[in-house]
Amino acid sequence: MSVEREKSVAEESLGSELDYSGIMRAQIPLDRAAREIEETFKGQENLGYTSLTVDAKSNALVIYWKGSVPAVTERAMDSVRQRGINITVIPAKYSREELKAEIRNLIEWDRKNVESAYRAHTWSPMRDGSGILIYVLKRSAQVEEKRNASGMIRSTKEAPRAVLLSDW
Repeated sequence: MSVEREKSVAEESLGSELDYSGIMRAQIPLDRAAREIEETFKGQENLGYTSLTVDAKSNALVIYWKGSVPAVTERAMDSVRQRGINITVIPAKYSREELKAEIRNLIEWDRKNVESAYRAHTWSPMRDGSGILIYVLKRSAQVEEKRNASGMIRSTKEAPRAVLLSDW
């Protein structure tokens, strides 16, 4: 698809009234561009990548990255920008790998040290790389203080556990 055609698909799809099919059509070139960028660091470890968000309304990609973006990724972003897609890189406190590693550590710590009533049931890295969001059935200040020794937990919320089909 040509640069002009990619722009016009997004513009046509995002007319004055947004509808779901229009948003999905507008996301097609953005999703393609996101995959192109992600391919530049796929399979590599210890990079600063945190997350990538597609914003169809603004015809933009927002990338959260800790540290310097590798040259090969910068080149891919330049290529995408030449097609009229806006890209913003925002500094992140933690990379995706750091957040995932800490979530694994916290899950193990919870299993060994936390009474089941206070155990976290959902762990989620914050999209902006600022830390980890956890959901618990019941909060405990003592457990939260010990759980957050790393300083990476940004928020703990009480919420019911999702019912899975396997629970039936």
